[in-house]
Amino acid sequence: EMTFYDMTPFFTTNNIHLGTAITLDKTGNMYATYPGGIAIISRTGDMLATIPMQSHHIHLNSITLAQDGYFYTTTDDSRLLRLRTKAQPVEIPTDKYRNTQ
Repeated sequence: EMTFYDMTPFFTTNNIHLGTAITLDKTGNMYATYPGGIAIISRTGDMLATIPMQSHHIHLNSITLAQDGYFYTTTDDSRLLRLRTKAQPVEIPTDKYRNTQ
């Protein structure tokens, strides 16, 4: 078993059932959601920072980094949040597999 980063400190017995979501940026940093915020972890497994939400009762259940310079994340109470960032998303050459016929 290999643990890249232990997220246990972000959870309590009251919220251990809540899941996390992750996304990566162009430099390999990982953005992992936890109850009440987003943890930014380097590609070597070091904690760089956290982005706390206004309330620890906000549970993020998805996250993506878009080309427009924003993180988009959804909450367990059906909200879509948009957070400005300087991080650049991973580039995925989707047109490589486009049908050219």
